[in-house]
Amino acid sequence: MAAKLGYRFVNYTFHDMAKELDIPFEELLARARTDTHYDLELDKKQVAIAMEGRCVLGSRLAIWLLRENAATVYLDGSPEVRGTRIANREKKDPGQANRGDHKAGQV
Repeated sequence: MAAKLGYRFVNYTFHDMAKELDIPFEELLARARTDTHYDLELDKKQVAIAMEGRCVLGSRLAIWLLRENAATVYLDGSPEVRGTRIANREKKDPGQANRGDHKAGQV
């Protein structure tokens, strides 16, 4: 959708943060379980990137931090479609994603 509108797509995630910190994704998840600093920094980074100019923000939470600056579009998809998209994005087996055989926060 972003490309059709001529906007940037912003979807800064823990995967991106882990790369920037040069630590494994799993280590970042472990740290974030006991330290809220990582969630807060993720939100700040997404907002900062989004405020650079017109964009589509792919986030379930950061959109609420930009309510006065945003138009919200909700997408609806079946569990099978969502599972397949997660599998493609995460390079996982679609059957695994569709069955829900993944841990929360890792897909």
